[in-house]
Formats: sequence, C-alpha cells, structure tokens
Amino acid sequence: MRTISVEKVDVDFPKPGNPSERVRALADLNLEIDDQEFVCLLGPSGCGKSTALNLIAGFTSPTSGSVEVGGVAVTTPGPERGVVFQDATIFPWMSVRDNVAFGPTMRRSSESKAISEKVDKFLDHVGLAGFGDHLPGELSGGMRQRVGLARVLINDPPILLMDEPFGALDAQTRITMQELLLDLWERDRKTVLFVTHDIDEALILGDRVIVMSARPGRISHEIAVDLPRPRSHELITDPDYIKHRHELFEELRSEAHRSEELEGVAMIGGY
Repeated sequence: MRTISVEKVDVDFPKPGNPSERVRALADLNLEIDDQEFVCLLGPSGCGKSTALNLIAGFTSPTSGSVEVGGVAVTTPGPERGVVFQDATIFPWMSVRDNVAFGPTMRRSSESKAISEKVDKFLDHVGLAGFGDHLPGELSGGMRQRVGLARVLINDPPILLMDEPFGALDAQTRITMQELLLDLWERDRKTVLFVTHDIDEALILGDRVIVMSARPGRISHEIAVDLPRPRSHELITDPDYIKHRHELFEELRSEAHRSEELEGVAMIGGY
C-alpha cells in the first residue's frame, strides 16, 4: 500500500531580494513511500530535502504536480502526519509532562487521568521517566529532543516526518537517539520519512536511502538497504554496510562536482 505519493512536483519560491523573480527549489520530484516503510532523504544543505518534507507535511504547496497521503491530496497539515523538527519544538514555560500532554489536552481526546497515564507511558518509552516535572531549560539538548519526540508520538500519527531531528546533537547523543528511534519503530512500525545529511545515519535507520541533488532539487539516486533488522551501530563493520556507504559517498561526491560545474557555468553566464 502506497502511503505517500509525490508525483511530478515542482516548487518555486520568490527570489530573495527580488520577489518578482522565482527560484526553483524542486524539479520533477517523484517519490513513493509504502505503509510502515522507513525512508531516508539524503543530501547536502540546500538540496530541497526539507522542502520535500514540508510538502508532505502540508506546510508548503507545490507549484505544479501532486502530493497525496493515503490517496487524499495534501492541502494542509493533518493529525495523521506527525512532524519532528531539528530543534525541539516545545514550550519553555511548560513542564515536560505538560508539553507531552499538550496535544491530547487540546483535542480533549481523553479524561485527564487517562491523558496522565499516557504521558507516563510515553515518557518511559523515550527514557524520560522521572523527568515529568522538569522545565525544558533544565534538560540537555538530547533530552529536549526526546520530549519533542514524545509529544508527537503520544498523538499516535501513522506517519512520522522527521527533519534532521538529531543534527544538532553531539555524536554520542545522536547515536543514542538513533537507537531509541529504531526501538520505537520496531515496536510501532510507523511510516517514516527522515531527512538527513549523514550517510551513516541514513544507512542505520532506513529501508531505502534516496539521494537528492541540488539546483534545483531532484532525486538523483536510490538504494535499498538490504541489512538485517533489528539494527544497531554494530552494523558499521558489515561488508554490505561498507558497500552501501561507499556507493552513497561516491554519489554525493559526484553530485558535489556537478554542482560546482553548474555554479561555474552560472558565474560565466552572469558575467
């Protein structure tokens, strides 16, 4: 079953400093993601990864083409699509418990006692049992990201859209968060689109890795990650892992060279 479908999508934005001109951010983007599949979008900064995710989230509209979730056209954000950003989007004046309870409380989806029990469950899932009364300012960056993840998960969206959620964390914390996400995915099997610029992160997490090229963004390469699950970082010594890593590295390096060549042509043409 195809959960997410992006077909022949172009996205144009106003040019900075000259809004009458348009800049093409994405060109002829085609993407299909199946139910319960974990797909990683990989590429350098500025290649349109986040724009692609924002299309599916309903934050951005395509200039042309179509975006569908569950066979329904995406026109606005929806509760079936939970979004986790790079910076933990939590309220600094609220306790951890109140942050996680925010969604169910606003929707009045349960009685307060049931909501409290759900909060305890999800704090335990993300390793924050005992921290419910803390304020975000009292937590580390990795712990704040756990709060943001719990705040999305408690709403039980079938689709998770994750925009470099661990990119600002130190290496050790990033590994811990990746392994937490793997455990949560094994348990719940949600459909995940995960944006990253890190090859190892993409290979550890994804069923498929899709490489995007820049100027304008489009899909340039794709691999199926045929590595066993459940996974851990011990996979980095697996011969298939090393093969996939080399393939993705070479693809990204080739894309970087193509981008430099295109930039040089543009500079010559501009002068």
